[in-house]
Amino acid sequence: QILKGELLWKRGHAEEARSALLKVASSNPRYIAAWRLAINTDLSLNEPDEAIKHGAEGLKHNPNNTELLYFTSLAHADKLDYNTSKDFLETALNYSENDTNFLRSLIYGSLGDLYHQLKMESMSDVAYEEAIVLDSTNVSALNNYAYYLAVRKKDLEKAADFSKRSIDIEPNSATFMDTYAWVLFQQE
Repeated sequence: QILKGELLWKRGHAEEARSALLKVASSNPRYIAAWRLAINTDLSLNEPDEAIKHGAEGLKHNPNNTELLYFTSLAHADKLDYNTSKDFLETALNYSENDTNFLRSLIYGSLGDLYHQLKMESMSDVAYEEAIVLDSTNVSALNNYAYYLAVRKKDLEKAADFSKRSIDIEPNSATFMDTYAWVLFQQE
């Protein structure tokens, strides 16, 4: 059923995928991947309230699971509830010690984004730095950090380096090229 759900989702049948994934989650509530994928389908359907509901249900059976905390935070961010999203991410970070650097980097990168939204610039910078230390190929963290530094006209050499690195990793990204152009403009 989990494979069926994944295939349906990849083929663009998100509602059918969600149904299959929730069957798996209801029959085995400790199956974290089923909850995570169900939350992703909710988000792809632009239904953050459903994602929050499924995140809460998944966390009830898997307390303090880093992945479920992370994906539930994304649902709150989709609703522009940045403080709640931040709380979920900070909790995820507190429980992420044994998780992969990849996941920890995603958490730190998302915290960087949220701290920026909440006007907590120094904390945002620290979160982005940590995300990049944990995973030097985290293109979202590289790009977003470079952009926000350029907006603030701060550490423009670092911004240029990070922006260039994101383009080196994904050379066809118009978003990353736009950020690099913005950084270069700020450098005059």
